[in-house]
Amino acid sequence: MPTPQEHRSQAEQNEFFVSQLDNPFWDWAVTGTFYEALHYVDAFLKTKGIDPPRHADRNNEVEKDATLSKVWMEYKQLYDDSKLARYECHRFDRDEVRLLRDNYLNPIKDLLKPLIPR
Repeated sequence: MPTPQEHRSQAEQNEFFVSQLDNPFWDWAVTGTFYEALHYVDAFLKTKGIDPPRHADRNNEVEKDATLSKVWMEYKQLYDDSKLARYECHRFDRDEVRLLRDNYLNPIKDLLKPLIPR
C-alpha cells in the first residue's frame, strides 16, 4: 500500500501530466485533474490510517471527515466530471479544464498539501 508521500508524488505526477496537455484531449485533462485530487485525498487519509479500496468508500470518507468535508463539493464535482469524460464521452474544452482546476482542484490542494508530509 502506498505511503502518504507516494500518494502526494502521484498527485504531483498527475499535475505535470495535465500541464503538458495542450491538445484536443481535454477528457484526459479532466480525468488527470480528478486523479490528482484523489491522490491528495488518499495521502491525507493515509496519514490517518485510512486506505479506501473503492471510489464509493473514498467518497464516503471525504463527505464525513471533518477536514475533507470542507472540500466535498469540489471533490464530488471533479469525480462527476471525470465520470462524464470517461464513460459518457462528454467533450470538455480548455476553458472548462481551467475552471475545474482553478475552482475545484485548487481548494483541495490548498487545504491538503500543508497536511501531507513530503
